[in-house]
Amino acid sequence: MSNSQYKIIFTVGVFHSFFAHNECNCLQFVPTPETQSVLRRYGFKINPSVNGFGLYTNSTDNLENYLTYISSASGLNKFEFNIESVDADFQIYTNLPVNWQGQLLFTSNNSQNTATSGSIQLQMNLEPGNDPSKIGTLNILFSDITSQTNKGNLNYEINFTARSTQWQYNIINQSNVELDQPSIKGKSEEVFDGPVSTNLANGQNALLFSSQNLLPLSQVALYEFNLVNEQSKSTTNSQLKKISGSATVFKGLPNASPSHFSITEMNGETVISSPMYIYI
Repeated sequence: MSNSQYKIIFTVGVFHSFFAHNECNCLQFVPTPETQSVLRRYGFKINPSVNGFGLYTNSTDNLENYLTYISSASGLNKFEFNIESVDADFQIYTNLPVNWQGQLLFTSNNSQNTATSGSIQLQMNLEPGNDPSKIGTLNILFSDITSQTNKGNLNYEINFTARSTQWQYNIINQSNVELDQPSIKGKSEEVFDGPVSTNLANGQNALLFSSQNLLPLSQVALYEFNLVNEQSKSTTNSQLKKISGSATVFKGLPNASPSHFSITEMNGETVISSPMYIYI
């Protein structure tokens, strides 16, 4: 696309705290058939970016007059895009209601939208309905474009927050390591309850540690937790591998992943949990 032939109308950028640099390349914006027809007929182009897209026009007419003419000729008063996810885990690592099956709606005329630092933050509405072909819709109204054209570049932003889950470490002791007073410790002040003896679905016994707080999921590791043992007494049992004093049994426990999750109750509330299985 030649910059000399086209001028920008607006950009859309998607940001998500799950990703290391907040840039979310997990969504695609696909024009609806009606919008696609208008784009082709009236000389618009979509230029994809790393985390969104820009819409351009090759018309030299006044933009407000041009959009008014298009609306009159086509009956369309907005650019409408279906939002599709290219990541199957998107609705797991995104802070959405548990067990929610609806659609996301972003519109340029939402009264809750906010303008900061040269961008307009589009607020998310949760709509009923389940369409497996998309996760939501983006609507940019012609009237909102023309009302902003004299105020500089028109940049829309969509911001998502990473889901926080209860982290659950299941410790499977296959090496007969003696664990008198095991605990989960880290550089942060996060506290884990446990251990609680549990029986896994495969029949194995495990010690379960559960985070007292919900911790955010992230593409990169945010926490460094270790399995630590405090030796409280000596033993002469030769079948056990003795660990004297305070020792790190497992350094660098994995951080939770959105690919493994379940539903659980925490403080009377239904939450997402992140089970992890550690063999020692």
